[in-house]
Amino acid sequence: MIANLENFFEKYEKDSANDNELFLSNLLLLNPSTCVGELLKNIPRRITILKLTNDANGSILHSAEDKLNAWLNIPEHVTKVTLEAIGLYNLGIVRLKKLMKKFSRHVTYLHIQDDYLSFYYPPHELASAISNLKGTLIHLNLSENNLGFFNIQNAEGIAPILKAIPKNVNSLDLSNNNLAVTAEAAELVIANFKTIPSHVESLKISNNFFESWGANFLSRLLHSIPKTVTQLDFSDQQNLSDLLLESIPLHVTKLKLFNTPLQTLATPLPAHINTVYLKEADIKAITPEQRYVLRSVLININEIILVDDKGENLATDLLLHQANLYSQIGVKIIPSLVNQVSFFLARHLDQKSINELEIPGELNTLINTLQQGLQPK
Repeated sequence: MIANLENFFEKYEKDSANDNELFLSNLLLLNPSTCVGELLKNIPRRITILKLTNDANGSILHSAEDKLNAWLNIPEHVTKVTLEAIGLYNLGIVRLKKLMKKFSRHVTYLHIQDDYLSFYYPPHELASAISNLKGTLIHLNLSENNLGFFNIQNAEGIAPILKAIPKNVNSLDLSNNNLAVTAEAAELVIANFKTIPSHVESLKISNNFFESWGANFLSRLLHSIPKTVTQLDFSDQQNLSDLLLESIPLHVTKLKLFNTPLQTLATPLPAHINTVYLKEADIKAITPEQRYVLRSVLININEIILVDDKGENLATDLLLHQANLYSQIGVKIIPSLVNQVSFFLARHLDQKSINELEIPGELNTLINTLQQGLQPK
């Protein structure tokens, strides 16, 4: 078994462009006889991100005890864990609390997605499991668990869950949870949001039917968010509107707008928003005319930060590579001295002349990148 694991990880290292990330689902579904616990226990130390999905039907791990024993083998060098539709609902509360306590020792980012936890655990039971995440966790993602079910079935709604979030968590994702599918549930969300702990600084609440209830509701909802929340994340919001953004309270100074229809915006963002994070692919997806409209939307913003598909900030050389594109939305690119020299050489010398200068390899690569960007389309 160990030899087979070594062969798998050796092949994975050759094939993977992201050698710190491991996506287990395909392997496990194709090889259901694989000992999952043994596999997890032997993940190489270079792997820090683990994604395990699609075991909701028990096709890989048949019993709740098997699931728990396997997941308890996730090594402590793994700091980011995504568990998607893997059947957490049938663990039972005792096992779920034990698993959460294990994660509290080494996981900084935990994403529990699409497991419909609200259908199987009462709010206080689920809250008791979440409270076991005390320790290293910083970002808790509870998206797509239909937590809005609590707002329909329970007078307290999601308040017990929000109150149970450990003090170490400063980033919370509640997106795609159907929180406001009825008028009564929508009103309950306002009361619930007032219980968001003061240590939460970043909050994602996209796609919860909030815009269905009008401008007055949006204003009351967003102003119910504690003043300690300084960043709102509307990424993946399918019906992003000026109305929603105009309701943002004064204590929120940062916005994330990834995978959103930016071309639908027309009104300048509120002046108290200092920083906006945008995705490179979203900028490229709209027309030059739409970019200039977006520039007017961002007119009050001091800092526009562009990120790649992983959410990582784009390096300056990549920004320089398409400076004209990004300048259309008002991005100010201040190159380092190395970037300025590289840009000068890329513009004024051909490849033969550059080779004759015997420029170091890394700098030469940067110059080649810039030259490609300078070529006429």
